[in-house]
This record gives sequence, structure tokens and C-alpha cells, in this order.
Amino acid sequence: MNADAPDITVVIEWENVRLSGNARSEVMLHRLAQQIGSLDRCVEVVVVCDPAGVGVTALEKLLTQHLGRADATPFGWRLVTAPGAHYYEFKNRGAAEARAPLIALIDSDVIPEEGWLAALVELFVDPAVHVVAGHSYIDAKGLYGRAMALGWFFPRRSEIPMRHDRGTHFFANNVAFRTELLRAHPFLCATDGVTRGACVALAKELGRQGIRIWVTTAAQVGHPPPNGLRHFLVRAVADGRDEALHWRQAERGWKLPVPVFQRYFKVSRRAFRSIARHRDTVRLGLEQVPLACAIMGVYYGLACVSALATWVAPEPMSRRFRI
Repeated sequence: MNADAPDITVVIEWENVRLSGNARSEVMLHRLAQQIGSLDRCVEVVVVCDPAGVGVTALEKLLTQHLGRADATPFGWRLVTAPGAHYYEFKNRGAAEARAPLIALIDSDVIPEEGWLAALVELFVDPAVHVVAGHSYIDAKGLYGRAMALGWFFPRRSEIPMRHDRGTHFFANNVAFRTELLRAHPFLCATDGVTRGACVALAKELGRQGIRIWVTTAAQVGHPPPNGLRHFLVRAVADGRDEALHWRQAERGWKLPVPVFQRYFKVSRRAFRSIARHRDTVRLGLEQVPLACAIMGVYYGLACVSALATWVAPEPMSRRFRI
């Protein structure tokens, strides 16, 4: 261990908790504390929040309850406020505040499995490794959760205990970087109205720079499906809007909306196929398959309509549905 500086900085955004509720965040903090205690490395935790959107005093009490006093260890935890900032800006701010050579990013609404932190950072013993992505999946609870676990864009939970491979993308809720790399290549925030997609853009940028992304199934976290009807609807609309704006930024043209229909026909078909083929992996009954397909059909149908609306009127759509 290094007595002068931490080995790992764990950065936690404190925005998603607004949608998922405190129960998941408390489980996340409890498990994180257990893993830090069992890891033979010096770890600091940096929590970033907008003080206008969260009770700072209550959050400090929550962190003390699960992580101990901030000054109980040489590095402990720090609460950093970023007024007016949002999800990816929180992550950039956490990177700026980090004192360790490695940064592990985790969200306030995901629940890490046992050994998550150790697995996420172990590949960095190789100096050629700069980015390691963990494996994020949707918690398959109830019909709704099982439908989203099979049909949404997250992969299914991996049953492979440990697999390291090269990848092309990562989820910002479960990834580790060398600190100097993330500071040199920060997340682009709210670009042209896009609120969720900066991780895709960063992965592409790193690929262009020749920086490889490694993926490990040993670092798994459970992510909740959209919480409630309103979140489900807003997330679908925002996904369609963001997808269309990404097309525009890539200069793929706006003459005809054909790519919109092609995109959502393809993802809907893939979702239905996944539900039919892999229902046993999440214990989805055969009689529940039509309802699960209907849930995903509504989601991707709304996303398609939103993408078409963005194709027609990109400016108004870019100002709505920040999540």
C-alpha cells in the first residue's frame, strides 16, 4: 500500500438515485464498503452531487453510516458538490478530484456483485491496459424486469465467472480508467441536446486513438430497469431523441427517415428474439412471452416516434427530456 496517495479512486455520481430511490444506493454503499475493506489496496471514495438536488447533510450522514467517518482512514471519502451539473459532468468532476492513478466509476443506482472492485482493477497490472469495462446487466425481477433484462440494450447477466476480452464500448456505470487518460479524454456533456450517449462517443474516440477497451465478466453490477411508468416513457423518448441526434452529428443525412425505421425494426426484432430464446435464463414463463414482447414493443415504438420527431424538429426535441 502507498501511504502517501490512494491506489484507487472510486467515483460515484449521485443523480440516478433520484429515480431509483435510496434503498438501492444504500445496498451499493454497503457492498462497496465491504469490498474496500477486503481489498489490499488504498481506496478513496469521491461522491459528486448537485446540492440543489440532494440534501447534503442527509447524504453525509448516509455516507458516514456505510463508509465510516470521512477522516477515519488516510483517504476515506469526500463529498464534492457541483452546482447545476449532471450525470457525465459529475464523472468528469470526480476524475478532476481523484488522487489515485486509477479511477473506478460506479453509479448510485447499481448494485455491485462480490469481488466487483478487485476484478475491475486487476488487469491494470499490465501497463498497456488503460480502460477496463465491467459487465452491467438489468435486474430481472418480475415480468417487467425480466422483459427489460432480455430486451433492453444491456446484456444479460453473465454466467461465465471470469472472462477477459477486448471490447468496443463500455457503460459509464461500471468502468475503470487510468486517471490521466480520463482527464485527457473527458466525457462530452450534453452535446447538442444529447443527455445519455457520451460513453458511446468516448469509446469511439478512444478507438480512433488506438486505445483498447478491455471487458471483464468478473466485475458485474445489477442495474434497475426504468423506475415506474413515467421513467419508462421518458427514457424511451430520450433514447430515440439521442439516437437521432447522434445520427445528425455523424452527418448521416436527414433527407429521409428511412434509417429511423430500419434502426427500430432491427432492435425490436432483436428484443423479441432474445425474449423468445433466452426466457429460461431469467425464469420468464412461456405464457408471459407475449406481455414481455408488448412491453419492449411499446418502448421501442416510443423511441422510434421520438427519433422521427427529432428528425422533423431537432431543436425543440434537444431541449427536452433530460434524464
